[in-house]
Amino acid sequence: MEIAVKSKQSYTIVDILSSNLDSTLVNTLKNILDSLINENKYDILVDFSNVEVVDTLALGCLITSNKECMKKGGQISLFGVNNDILMILYIIKLDKHINIYNNEKDALSRSNMLVKRRFKVV
Repeated sequence: MEIAVKSKQSYTIVDILSSNLDSTLVNTLKNILDSLINENKYDILVDFSNVEVVDTLALGCLITSNKECMKKGGQISLFGVNNDILMILYIIKLDKHINIYNNEKDALSRSNMLVKRRFKVV
């Protein structure tokens, strides 16, 4: 399986084990997130440590699922995002809607959130 789910403290951690988060895997991720939300698990951390490629469907899935979690008083957060994907998330301003942390420890403690960087066009 390319996605694993585990619980730690009061959070559910979704580990994406594949390097490519494409449309096939996005359907699996969406089903898992929907299932967790239906099981009243609203504080979800998504581990992006292995992800090297992400498409727009994946980003849409995260936004939609985060909205559902927020309606229930929770949220989806990301951690372990590589610099290339992080730059994309900043450019599309996804960091305004989903918290991004450097690692699992920071995500679990809700500390050291990565802040939006300001880019200069040269």
